[in-house]
Amino acid sequence: MIITFDPLAADHFPLLLKWLKTPHVKAWWDARVEWTAELIQKKYEAYVTGPKLMSAYIICLEGKPIGYIQYYNKHDFPREHDYAIELPESCAAIDGILVKSSV
Repeated sequence: MIITFDPLAADHFPLLLKWLKTPHVKAWWDARVEWTAELIQKKYEAYVTGPKLMSAYIICLEGKPIGYIQYYNKHDFPREHDYAIELPESCAAIDGILVKSSV
């Protein structure tokens, strides 16, 4: 089994749109957003062209896309609540979605 991480590219945007509309993803990833092709491009274009605070990838299993993953410095995106412990200045955060894809 071979798993690869392809850097997010503009040609992935239709796939991202499809995934973000999938009920099990929609339930916890921007649940209040009604995603459109235009919104996907607006949000994720900087991840592709820069400057970017986020590094984003399409996860592939045996060459077929199965998910999305992004990582970033936690301090670049402050949370509404404090953490129970003090986090280091360079602290990675990771978000991801896994979907069953027939692509």
